[in-house]
Amino acid sequence: LFSDMAGTESLTPPHLASYPTTLGWVWVIAGLLAAALSLLIAWGLLPVWRQRSWSLWRRLGFTAYASLGLIFAGLLYHWNLLGLRML
Repeated sequence: LFSDMAGTESLTPPHLASYPTTLGWVWVIAGLLAAALSLLIAWGLLPVWRQRSWSLWRRLGFTAYASLGLIFAGLLYHWNLLGLRML
């Protein structure tokens, strides 16, 4: 089997030879940006709850929004969609 393949130039498909592609890098950067913005929104919870200038429902809504962002970032990390291994 190996002697039959010795005459071939390459067994790697052309689209995998330059992995990750430009579109792949766009997805990696988008995932990292989404995770960073989720952390920034979660950091924004501190002044919202300390200053108490918003109503209770608005603060609870923002807390739910920030929590969903952190869950989203956690899922990106869990499924290796952040692309941290490619950096």
